[in-house]
Amino acid sequence: MTETKRIYDNLIRFESRGRKGRPYPVHKKLIRPYGNKNLLDWLITVVSFSEVDYVLDAGCGTGFTLFFLHDLYHIRGMGISISSKEVDYARKFTQRNDLGKYLEFELDNYLTHRRPGSYSKILCIESLKHTGNIEETINNLLRNLDHGGILVIIDDFIKQDSRKIRKQKLLWDSPAFDQESIYTDIISKNPSYHYNTIDLTEFVSIRPVWKLNLMIFLFSVYKWILSGINVRNVNTYIGGLIQEKLYARDKISYKAIIVEHKIS
Repeated sequence: MTETKRIYDNLIRFESRGRKGRPYPVHKKLIRPYGNKNLLDWLITVVSFSEVDYVLDAGCGTGFTLFFLHDLYHIRGMGISISSKEVDYARKFTQRNDLGKYLEFELDNYLTHRRPGSYSKILCIESLKHTGNIEETINNLLRNLDHGGILVIIDDFIKQDSRKIRKQKLLWDSPAFDQESIYTDIISKNPSYHYNTIDLTEFVSIRPVWKLNLMIFLFSVYKWILSGINVRNVNTYIGGLIQEKLYARDKISYKAIIVEHKIS
């Protein structure tokens, strides 16, 4: 996941400019009927949170999700990321706002983070696609759930493999950008958990294909005059545009998998 670390270290250097250290979401917004709102505005309508929750955000970005949930529900939380830049960013905001009693951020990943039975909620928002071992990653996350806990996976899923899909995987270093059934089959192997899937694809904002093609062309030309970090950032943005084009062509979907630990 070294390349993934580089991607997110580089992105935060660019995307955090002008934000004055404030956390910001790095995941999608949803359009109608959610009015171009943050994805979390939808999440809190389907998953209940309260001050007794201890939440793991696996792939925490700038910490936005945990700050959002703490502000609303006074949850406690742990955010993990393989990007040292993201962790530093979240920690600085935590320190400035005296939130250290409630929220922590660590340099770690969802494959090696082991705190069995510790979390009442685990959130993986557009992050699991980067793992090189999706089965062990999901199983490790499930082991970290408390009895009756909930694992939320929200991500992009392919409908079938293609050359464009493989190119997007390469640009975003996302080997687990795969079919939803790969994920749910792993969950189904353990009878202690049950899940339901919610399709959010129709709420993903998509620009016209002609505009996406033009932007991909312009970025592809532009990167030849750049070097180093800037080329990596441009490749990442091209990957994002290719993904949006895949949505426009109905080749991928955006879904939430809500997994609950059964209380026996």
